[in-house]
Amino acid sequence: MFGTFDFNQNRKSEIFKLNGLLAPLELVELDQEGNHETLWSYSPDDGSIIVDAKFSDLNQDKIPELIVAHHGADRNDWLSVFEWNGKGFIKNKEKIITTKIIEFEKTFTRFMDDDLNISGSLASLFDFIREMNIFIDKKEMSYSNLRKSKELIERINTVIDVLETKSEKDKMINEITNLNFNKLLEERDKARKEKDWITADKIRKNIRKAGYDIEDTESGARIIRIKRNTE
Repeated sequence: MFGTFDFNQNRKSEIFKLNGLLAPLELVELDQEGNHETLWSYSPDDGSIIVDAKFSDLNQDKIPELIVAHHGADRNDWLSVFEWNGKGFIKNKEKIITTKIIEFEKTFTRFMDDDLNISGSLASLFDFIREMNIFIDKKEMSYSNLRKSKELIERINTVIDVLETKSEKDKMINEITNLNFNKLLEERDKARKEKDWITADKIRKNIRKAGYDIEDTESGARIIRIKRNTE
């Protein structure tokens, strides 16, 4: 149990409580007379066990998020992040991904500081790539986190040089980018058909920010990498 809070700003105290390993996490409101009301509760859909919960301002917007850790069979889905919406907490998958990117960078750095623990570093790298691909397959990866994960992996590769420049590295980066870009191309094509030029132009600008561009051909649009002037 931890608190107190006043999320709905009605001058009544609220606490979080977890009565046992199999119990849901509950936000309970208390009044001065000792009455209580459950405002919100959470139990993992997969039946996993809640082991910890705390608040942290993940994206430094001065609005703390509720982070819930749970233990279950799926090692790739052990963290849930929630935001207060005025009535209860809603799950924010995007901030889970942001948290995993931050945690991976810290884990990788810790392995490298441990007398260049290459085996641990590589294991954490490939676990991270696998997790990011899962989010991509589920269409849960935003452009912002897509760019962050891509830039982080490229930066790490300059340190350990495990991904060959023209083979494994490009293949891995393509796995991270292609699904998202294909979705953007579909959205741009739809906008152009509807003569929504503002949306179409915005999509192209976002793709250019990632270091790519759209080339319109007779067979349709395709993504090309922008050539940088290295002189």
